[in-house]
Amino acid sequence: MNVRVSSKLLREIEELVRRKRFKSKKEAVEEALRLLIAREKVKEIDSLIEEIRKGTEGMPSVSEKLLEGREEEDVHSAGP
Repeated sequence: MNVRVSSKLLREIEELVRRKRFKSKKEAVEEALRLLIAREKVKEIDSLIEEIRKGTEGMPSVSEKLLEGREEEDVHSAGP
């Protein structure tokens, strides 16, 4: 795959290689692509979480249910 980048971006990549952040321009570009792909996957997961949240808005929260359970447990363990 051949990719053309702006001269400014190329200079920045070359500077990262010069500072030994990456062994080569190829390594720097591959890392950038890995990060881009990971970011896009996170966006997809965030979108799915938002869909689930919207679909469960009317349901009680887990925290509320835990508190209810604890309150019932306290009442039962306190005795008469």
